[in-house]
Amino acid sequence: MNSDCLSALQTCDQIIRLKIPNLLRLYLNPFVAQTCMALAEMVPALWPKARAEGRRPSFLANSGEEALSGALKLARYTQNIRSQKLPALENAGRFSTAVYLVDDGLHFKHFASTEVIADASGRAATVEFIPQMFSLKTSEFLARVANGDKLEGILVLSPRVTDELPHGNDFWRSVRQFCDSGRSLVISCVDRERFAEGMRTPDIEFLPDIVVFDESFTKRQVPFGAFTARRELFAHWTTKGMTNFHSTTFQPNTISSMHFLKCLQDSSEIFFHEIQPQLKPLLVNHKLLMGFCQYEPNILKFTPPLTVTDEEVAAVCKTVAETLKTSTVRLLSAGISALWRGKK
Repeated sequence: MNSDCLSALQTCDQIIRLKIPNLLRLYLNPFVAQTCMALAEMVPALWPKARAEGRRPSFLANSGEEALSGALKLARYTQNIRSQKLPALENAGRFSTAVYLVDDGLHFKHFASTEVIADASGRAATVEFIPQMFSLKTSEFLARVANGDKLEGILVLSPRVTDELPHGNDFWRSVRQFCDSGRSLVISCVDRERFAEGMRTPDIEFLPDIVVFDESFTKRQVPFGAFTARRELFAHWTTKGMTNFHSTTFQPNTISSMHFLKCLQDSSEIFFHEIQPQLKPLLVNHKLLMGFCQYEPNILKFTPPLTVTDEEVAAVCKTVAETLKTSTVRLLSAGISALWRGKK
């Protein structure tokens, strides 16, 4: 398919022709599950070392910036949790929550701060959106590492840092050193172009803790963004009492997720073909879909819009009923077995 011709209108047309419910505000939406599966497979496609740690959970958002905000929130929360586990006498060694944005382009423009006109004289003032956040060019990052500066905290890499770096492997060795400190986290941002090209980190084994994907994966035609994280990091938000700790404006609608999948197939056809065995079962296996619930496994989260239709409600109820039917039989069987063992 000619990528220049692929548009969100084609996706919408397919949804209408096939009468696919669009806003099933249910986190068992199979197209959302397919999107999460694809994102999880994209990480080891870029960093093969990630295959050993298993599939990473994903969190969807409406843009790359919103996804990055969520990723930073998770990273800073993790650093604070690490600090709380230190003995009282080791407070001096607390884990830093400082953020270093490394980019030679405009990927992070206006994310950390912006300039505004301060008064009638036209003087500009800088407004910081997030405290303790610093923007660095790759050369500045390398210089600070070379000078022995103690950089700890959260390192965020833009997709453009891999563009023919003049310092080559020196940069990636510095990133690896940051990773290996045991006191820091690394977030790597990926766009559609970078994924198609690969990360190009020859001879340097490097694995980010969190990966952020932006709206370029849907050609900026529909709202989309996401991040995946190591399971031990993401587990902070799936424990009891924490399931509503973080949320975004994204809802699991069919248009965004279907268009993401169509664009992925268009731009990375070989990769998309390779993950078909994982994607196809998610369209029909409701039990398998339960594994993609990012919350407690016995909770189904509904957020129906005011425009929900009778057809959509019926489709959701059918999905839930089939899932509960399977679960109920299993629970009854376990209960009867327990009673029988008790009588013995």
